[in-house]
Amino acid sequence: MRFIEQLGVAQIQQGSRIALGIVPHPPTMPAALARYDDPFFPYGKAVIEATRDHVCAYVVHLSAYLAHGGAGAVALERTLAYVPAPLLRILHAPFATGEYVRAAFEDSFGAHAVTIAA
Repeated sequence: MRFIEQLGVAQIQQGSRIALGIVPHPPTMPAALARYDDPFFPYGKAVIEATRDHVCAYVVHLSAYLAHGGAGAVALERTLAYVPAPLLRILHAPFATGEYVRAAFEDSFGAHAVTIAA
């Protein structure tokens, strides 16, 4: 199924056209989450659990996760995998070339869509 069709299905099933951005920023995280050594996945999980009935997609910001190195990349992968169907996973990078886009789809994070730079 093409992305636009997946989006339509998610919008209808959820009754929403909201795509929520997930951009972890440790200094502004609630204390209950910031106490973790690596709070990024607990933060993403909490956001998803609190909002999954109100959105059709999540836009996860690659740079926020990768700014924390390998642990951030693992948390990104786990956060994207935690998004339940039929909600869509959009990876905001933005990538500059098709090679990077293909790598994001085929080799790593399993997003439904990826933003690109024009």
